[in-house]
Amino acid sequence: MDYSPKFSVSNEIIKYLARIDAAKAIVDELSVPLTFQNEFRIEAKARMSHYSTKIEGNRLTLKQTKELLAGKEVIARDIDKREVMNYYDCSNGSSKPRSPGNPSPRKISKICMP
Repeated sequence: MDYSPKFSVSNEIIKYLARIDAAKAIVDELSVPLTFQNEFRIEAKARMSHYSTKIEGNRLTLKQTKELLAGKEVIARDIDKREVMNYYDCSNGSSKPRSPGNPSPRKISKICMP
């Protein structure tokens, strides 16, 4: 069974591929300053916490989630805030409980799966 592509490689396509490859080489050699890396990491964790809990029915907005994770007071249902904070803690590997008397997900996991 022979492969017959439905396109042809022209000089123009080769020129663009060469440009892309050159641009990729430049980007690969760049180093991102630590301050930007930390900002990117914080932003990514906030978005991940927001969207991963949003699909489960959490009502917090992305802005509220970022404010909550920054330690600011957010007017929202306690269950929504707890859910976001617990997700964030789990994604960071934290084992501290979010509220008194409530064990962390990691501790629960250790109890349930010794």
